[in-house]
This record gives sequence, C-alpha cells and structure tokens, in this order.
Amino acid sequence: MFIADYKKHNIFEIKKGSQKLEIYFHSDLMNQPNDMTIGRDGTLYASDPNFKGRSGQIWRIAKKADGQVQGEIMKASRAMGTTNGIDLSPDGKTLYVGESNTGQIWSYVIRGTELASPRLLKTFGVEGIDGLRTDLKGRLFVARILNGTIAVMTPTGTIEREIPLQGREPTNLAFGGTDGRTVFVTQRQGGFIEAFQTDKEGREHCIQNGSC
Repeated sequence: MFIADYKKHNIFEIKKGSQKLEIYFHSDLMNQPNDMTIGRDGTLYASDPNFKGRSGQIWRIAKKADGQVQGEIMKASRAMGTTNGIDLSPDGKTLYVGESNTGQIWSYVIRGTELASPRLLKTFGVEGIDGLRTDLKGRLFVARILNGTIAVMTPTGTIEREIPLQGREPTNLAFGGTDGRTVFVTQRQGGFIEAFQTDKEGREHCIQNGSC
C-alpha cells in the first residue's frame, strides 16, 4: 500500500503482510502529494497540487537498478492547474490528469520523464472533479465531487453515463472485490464509503492480481 502524506511531503509504503509504515520517497520540492497511480513496472505517478497557487505538477517515482527510489518532476509543455485525480491508460502509455480548479481532464503521452502531446478531453462544470480511475476498456471513472455522481467517460472525452450515488460529495474511488468490478467510493460528507458494480475490471486491480 502506498499513502500520500501531504503535510510532510512523503510517500509512505506498507509492505504486503506488514503493518509497518515506512517512507518510500520524500522530497522537500513537493507541494503536497495527493493522488497516485502505479504502472505495470511498479513506477508511481503522483499528482502534486498547489491549491493556494491554483497550479500543480506530476512526479514520477521509480526504483533504480540498485534498488534506490528516485523521484523526478515530469516536464510538461503547458502550465498545469491544480493537479488532482490521476491514472494511466490500460497500455500504460497515456497519463490522465484531472485539475480541480479548472474542472478539466487532460491526457498526456508518457515519454520517460516528459508529459508530451497534452490534449484536453473534457471540461466539467462548477460542480468540480476529484479522483479518477480507469478500467480495462480504457474508460475513465471520474468523481464529480459536488454533483453526487461518478462520470463514466471514454478516452476521447465522451460521457457514456453518470452514475448517481447516495452521498453527495464523492472524492476518490478504487476498483476492488474478487473480480475487480466493484467500485468503492469515498464520500466526504458523512465520511463513509459506498460501492457499485460495473462491467469491466479496473486497470490497477488487474495488474495487482497478475491477471493482465
């Protein structure tokens, strides 16, 4: 398990079968690490927003050949907004980033430590967006924090449907369950978790279970 410690600029790790909290990566250059996603090779990508400055950046955190963990700020050709929700495409070549202050979701082509070919996929309304996750079909599941829904969006930015929730302020989501098709959603208002079923397994769930 990897945990973002936004106050002290850490990424924590809890190894499987352990309860010990260890520092996996730290940098004083971080604003406040927020959301993360993991690639097939174990590389972490972390959003690093500056909420006061309405800006942000993305970190690439990976182990080197000698086992040491190295983190770098990824270069991008555009100034990012308040980076928040983040995930990869199923083939690991595209990084999707949501911006809280603009309500926009952008896609980037990953070229080492560079985020190339930025493309605006969707601009949501004043309801705002928070966490996002992808499934094996390549769809994006986006938490619309003040709309009370999860938007299901194609990689080209078309909204397939909006899934209504019981809670009104969804923040983050994760695929889980035995088949990876249960979506668990954290709700800010009331502080609880609700879940719904979908038709495709989540990308990260598939990688972690070694089934893809």
